[in-house]
Amino acid sequence: MSLVGEIKNGQYVNDKTKTTENKAKSTADQTKEMFLQLLVTEMQYQDPLQPTDNSEYVKELATFSQVEALNSVSDKMNELQASALVGNYVTLIGEDGNEIKGCVDYVTTDSDAIKVSVDGTLYNVDDIQTVQDSTYYEAGVLAQTFSSKVAALPSISNLNVARDTSAINEARTYYNALSDYVKKFVSQDDLSKLTALEKKLKGEDETKKTDASSTTQTTGA
Repeated sequence: MSLVGEIKNGQYVNDKTKTTENKAKSTADQTKEMFLQLLVTEMQYQDPLQPTDNSEYVKELATFSQVEALNSVSDKMNELQASALVGNYVTLIGEDGNEIKGCVDYVTTDSDAIKVSVDGTLYNVDDIQTVQDSTYYEAGVLAQTFSSKVAALPSISNLNVARDTSAINEARTYYNALSDYVKKFVSQDDLSKLTALEKKLKGEDETKKTDASSTTQTTGA
């Protein structure tokens, strides 16, 4: 796997990794196969009266060894890059085409393919679409929880002070407890809805106080 891709909103996006990886692997395999075929053909059809100098074969074999060594280094680098995924949260596409999200437990090599374990199931590393570190992922989860709380609140036109005050205050308390980093993930639409409901509550409360004061003054008079 080659972890070279685009970064969107603080997370790695694997838009082109699989295609690039497959092309690179195919090219390397074809080059190695072509080299061996040429070397064997050269040995078979050399002029027996003027055989090729053994030093030439040694040079060619040395070149082949270098290619093999480079391929081996590349494979190890891919394994190291994949190992860096452990503990991170990933989004990948399963065999059924469905999107899967979870934390990478470990990385292993199976039949020359690098695979990652996500929630106890092995997936091909090339199927990973995005990678998020734990801080980024948890921030998203906390922001989504706040969004769910706000979504459960009524619209301003359906606001019922007696019924909804507690839920509105709970949503505000939850938001205030978030770190500044997590608040960056909060939808401004959700925050605007909560603020509008709070203003409506305050207006209703002030209206009640005014009515109560008027009633007291009338009674006292």
